[in-house]
Amino acid sequence: MLEYLETAQKRPGIQPEFYDYQKTLLSSEITCLQEEIDKLLDEYPNLQEFTTEELRGELLAIEADTYAEFVRAGKLNKELSPFLQPTHDRADGRE
Repeated sequence: MLEYLETAQKRPGIQPEFYDYQKTLLSSEITCLQEEIDKLLDEYPNLQEFTTEELRGELLAIEADTYAEFVRAGKLNKELSPFLQPTHDRADGRE
């Protein structure tokens, strides 16, 4: 929303006061959300691991989709090893 607001600020007719108020409002809400997230992470340390694994899963899916897209488009003529490894295949033995 902040990025969109930044581009909207450049539109003709947008009053600087309106922009400043909206930006302050959004920034304040983002700060409150971040504080709440930090509080939850302190109360439930396993959430950090869960969040990390969720991100890892998303990254693996993006990598797989990109690889498949290149193969379908004929832009890739040899198999590449994945940049990321699934959790159970990690070289450090951790899961």
